[in-house]
Amino acid sequence: MENYENIGLKKGEKVLKQIIPNPAEFFLHYIFGGALCFLYGIGIIYILLIEVDRRKTKYYITTERVIYEHTFLGNNVSSVNYSKIQDLHLKQNFLEKSFEIGNIEINTAGSNKKELKLKGIKKPVKIKNIIENQY
Repeated sequence: MENYENIGLKKGEKVLKQIIPNPAEFFLHYIFGGALCFLYGIGIIYILLIEVDRRKTKYYITTERVIYEHTFLGNNVSSVNYSKIQDLHLKQNFLEKSFEIGNIEINTAGSNKKELKLKGIKKPVKIKNIIENQY
């Protein structure tokens, strides 16, 4: 059983889905890190940092909101309640579409910027539908 203490679930709120970014989203970082391996192992350190950063980034789809949690070198938690979501945008380039990964951007009422961006999501159409069915 997961411990969701850090994200501050409200009373009665349940996590429907927990997501971490797909490694394919960081492909270019891994290539860059591999190229840096020839420079005294800096590439290995770079790849390890990227991988730890990816694994410490989590998105939660709950019964009340979408939550972003990043716990690498600190703790950053932000969320958007379903009642505030104005629209969702699914963004995929050709390569991402062929690997079934993509980004979901959440816009809220009263804001011109993307309130929350879920990056490197596996099966983003399915995740977008789960979010849309909650509001």
